[in-house]
Amino acid sequence: MNRTFEVVGKIRFNSIFIDVYDDINDPLFCVADIGMMIGYDPSSSNKLIAYCEDDEYLTGKIFRSGQVRTMKLVTERGLYNILAQSRMPSARRWRRVINDELIELRKEANRNISEQFDIWSDAASTIYFDDRTGELMESYILPGGDVGQRPYKA
Repeated sequence: MNRTFEVVGKIRFNSIFIDVYDDINDPLFCVADIGMMIGYDPSSSNKLIAYCEDDEYLTGKIFRSGQVRTMKLVTERGLYNILAQSRMPSARRWRRVINDELIELRKEANRNISEQFDIWSDAASTIYFDDRTGELMESYILPGGDVGQRPYKA
């Protein structure tokens, strides 16, 4: 990718701040920063990328240490996948906070666990992995009632 992504903000994770690139509402994060944030060796980027879906990471250029550098970046979903799958203590604390928040949101919506899983199951039933293309796909209803498929975009 030829585009250079600009810093648009920062996030705080415990006492560490990392840069947010491109768009504060549709952010990208440098994988090396995420690794440092949760305690991985800087050379662990490939291991962390392996936690992500194909559409959750890219290689892009960022301005760092006075130079334009080509780095691996992840989307917000990629960040969450890395944090959800890491066994590092800081990521495990993060998961606990997020899980508690999900439970609280479910309760605030006056749903029991069965109702919540029905909602999630219905949403997930339209998404599938296409082995032929290697993409996440979604089904949708066409005018007239036929079902079509397209690459999944949140």
